Amino acid sequence: MILCNKYRILAPINSGSYGTIYKGENIRTGELVAIKIEDKQPHSLLVNESKIYIYLAASEGIPQAKWFGVKDNKHILVMPLLDMTLSTMRKTYGKMEWINVMKIGIQMIRRLQFIHTKELIHRDIKPDNWLFGRGEHSHILYLVDFGFCKRYRLPNGNHISLKQTSNIIGTLNYASLNVHNKMEPSRRDDLESAVYCWMYLLDELPWEHLLDSFSVEELKKRIVSIPHLVHNVLKDILIYVRHLEFEETPDYEWIISRLSTNISSC
Repeated sequence: MILCNKYRILAPINSGSYGTIYKGENIRTGELVAIKIEDKQPHSLLVNESKIYIYLAASEGIPQAKWFGVKDNKHILVMPLLDMTLSTMRKTYGKMEWINVMKIGIQMIRRLQFIHTKELIHRDIKPDNWLFGRGEHSHILYLVDFGFCKRYRLPNGNHISLKQTSNIIGTLNYASLNVHNKMEPSRRDDLESAVYCWMYLLDELPWEHLLDSFSVEELKKRIVSIPHLVHNVLKDILIYVRHLEFEETPDYEWIISRLSTNISSC
């Protein structure tokens, strides 16, 4: 399949309930790209994602959409091809060292701080949605998959209201306690999910093999009081973000300072 007289699909990379991601190339330049394809539908995650990439305009750590369109009744988004996800790195190389996780953590907080200043919340923070770049950008961590992303401010400038949702938004293992309780996510919940990502990179999540939402939620509630289950730095950050109010602006610099202090002591 040739898209926009420019891009060719080469091989599948990954697939899920919302579509398939392929490796592709620019037939004019040979540049490698990622091509996301989903069936055309009224409430398309891929349409929402393409709009977010355009709005964020390829800032550091946010990939630039190269093309979006419809072909054969399917939505198609062409993006730069990135390297492995944090999830794939963890599965391939095993547990990461503390210093490396903290460096990753600082980049993650910077990305979240940026999208939050743009009045957006991601709502599906997990290791699968963070990838390092390729080549000269291999040191940059990218945040992707903005299908669930939404604005947390209304056109009049007011914050969205706290309300109940019909189901859990995002991914169970990385969902905040508020999301478990089916409360509308806000900035604090992106950050709580980030802490769970760091825990996974350092070791397996304590609730990773639990099968039901209630059991996962109950263990998440208890982890800050169980000795040696969570590193003290992560515990401090987790307690902080859990105490944020729904509309409160997080202190990103405090979180980064906690992570940076422990890098300098390694």
